[in-house]
Amino acid sequence: MASIVKELCQYFIVFGGEPVLFILGADIKARMYTFQWRFEGREGFLVADNKTVNVVHRGTGEVLLERARWCDGWFCKLRGLQFRRRLKPGEALILVHPKEGVQSTSIHMFFVFFPIAAVWINSQGQVTSAQLAKPWRPYYASPAPARYVLETAPDFLDQISVGDEVEFV
Repeated sequence: MASIVKELCQYFIVFGGEPVLFILGADIKARMYTFQWRFEGREGFLVADNKTVNVVHRGTGEVLLERARWCDGWFCKLRGLQFRRRLKPGEALILVHPKEGVQSTSIHMFFVFFPIAAVWINSQGQVTSAQLAKPWRPYYASPAPARYVLETAPDFLDQISVGDEVEFV
């Protein structure tokens, strides 16, 4: 039993739909805590929930990205795309901030091993900046306040430009 507990303590496990974190105590007893994160996939990508949205261009109605991950939790935003080897085709992450800002929506590329398209979007859905973010760079930010940061594959920059309007559905 103790060896099973030790192995479980290394992972986030989902029991009956409710995420639970096992923490190994000093006395080798497992304590269970309800926790808002869950373990997903072999790479250990932690997410606050499994909510996804489509990114739609307002002018044309074209779906630019399907099933972009909605990331509004503190840990999800902190983790971002760090320590991943690559993005899967069509994969995207939307970092959601409580209010618009320049500093609060800035990103870094430490421990991100591949280039990404970083697109800043304000509360009205207007793209304020679209940049190619390269690995291991210390700082990227929009010149204008934004509320959302969309991180996806670099080829997305061919589909979007500053001033375009998008919505999340």
